[in-house]
Amino acid sequence: MREKRTIDKLFLFFIIFLDIYLFLQMNSYFNMGGIGEKNLLLIRIILIVYVTFGLLLKRKILISRPLKIATFFWAYSLIGVLISYGNVVDLVKNFVTISVWFFSFLFFLVFIPEIQQITLNRVIKVGIISFFIYSGRFALWLFSENRYWSAGGINSIYYCLALFLFIYLSKNKIINMIMIITISLLTIVSAKRTAFIVLVICIIGPVIFLTEKKQKVAKRIKMIIILAIASCILGVFLQHVSKTMNITIFERFSTLQEDGGSGRVDTYELVWKAFKNSTVIEQIFGHGFNAVFLDKVSVSSAHNDFLEVLYDFGILGFFMYILLMISFCQYTVILYKKRSNLFSIYIATLCSYIIISMASHLIIYPTYIVFLLLFISFGISETRVSRSVY
Repeated sequence: MREKRTIDKLFLFFIIFLDIYLFLQMNSYFNMGGIGEKNLLLIRIILIVYVTFGLLLKRKILISRPLKIATFFWAYSLIGVLISYGNVVDLVKNFVTISVWFFSFLFFLVFIPEIQQITLNRVIKVGIISFFIYSGRFALWLFSENRYWSAGGINSIYYCLALFLFIYLSKNKIINMIMIITISLLTIVSAKRTAFIVLVICIIGPVIFLTEKKQKVAKRIKMIIILAIASCILGVFLQHVSKTMNITIFERFSTLQEDGGSGRVDTYELVWKAFKNSTVIEQIFGHGFNAVFLDKVSVSSAHNDFLEVLYDFGILGFFMYILLMISFCQYTVILYKKRSNLFSIYIATLCSYIIISMASHLIIYPTYIVFLLLFISFGISETRVSRSVY
């Protein structure tokens, strides 16, 4: 009993600490100074040490297939860091940065199967409160007339979208409605097309993939009709608001073909061309971590995780990453067959992960990916398809 209480406290404290770290990371995009990269690096190191300490308290660890593949991919990416950086400071910095997502994922998969329901309820409360705190901070920046603009700032909508997934675990209808209104407003005003697509999937997911055993077809059809009518009303309203408030989300969708996804199509072509022109060794093993930016193929990343992984870590690393995605997808089938209540949140999380990966970056600059991995870990832990390793 004492061990279970210790595990519950360890897990809850980790969620809160991780939450604070990611909020500070997001907040750093809204001003030129922020908390400072050195302080953020120190927090990342503390997180990794904390996870290591927690694992040492475990007598046995349940190893799932996604965790095995993630371990190989993480270890391989560390080799990519060695290739890219010769300076000791840069090595340590990038070693730690690229390890945050893996250690968080490891911690989730090890401890989630053993936490008690009361702790899970507290985690849900923390997640919902965090959604409103993150959304409030993002709104303050978004609606500020003299805001410091940055790509990281506008992309912070993904923090809010990731936390919005807690709506699947909430039973309070009033709070859920407030969350939907809040995220819809922020997403539309941000004019992020990828974020808008993710939002639509997150909202309609529960309707399309209702998996309760006693769910009747008639009720499902009724909910779809209600959603369709509500969407039409919202669409008419937003068209009016977009004209009066000069919001460009609809214009950006209409000009998608002309602007090539804000230049992403050109970036994809440059990265693919650079990969084809690489040596056979580079194509197989990659150019090293963050090589798209370091080799000046693009001004930042490839804005596509699959292309970035292919160029940075080669065909070998790309194969591992695809295996990881496939292993995630396999659990959708398992959860569906079990008629699990977590199927909806899992499929919404996985769709969000893939869409963001195709138009932005998750695994290369790991931040809000941690929230998505939390929900994926809930689904994996639900299946109990794992074996004990002492």
